[in-house]
Amino acid sequence: MTVWYAMANPPDSDELKRMRLFFKENAIKVGEFLRMPHDEKIKEVKKAQHPFYQSYMKASEVEKGKIRKIYHESIDYTPYQYWFNLFGLWMIAFSGFWFIGLMIQGVVNLVRQQKPPL
Repeated sequence: MTVWYAMANPPDSDELKRMRLFFKENAIKVGEFLRMPHDEKIKEVKKAQHPFYQSYMKASEVEKGKIRKIYHESIDYTPYQYWFNLFGLWMIAFSGFWFIGLMIQGVVNLVRQQKPPL
């Protein structure tokens, strides 16, 4: 599964890393821009200094959707959350299986201690 995950999720390119960093640093401004109606976006692009805004307006609808997805991933999720969730879920699963095992062991011990009926 690890090899499959690594093949399905290659590391980010330098361009994508810079875009994610831009989104993190300007999360509010970019979020407001993405939620604007089309006419207001055009006005904002004329005032904006960063090349992201011009390239966003020139992109296709599919690319715009991908950029919005990257924006939400960049501000909503951090690698620390990933590792915390991964560790936490394994601890919950391990504790659950341990508890079930202890309950089964207890039932087996109780059954063994009972005297058979005459």
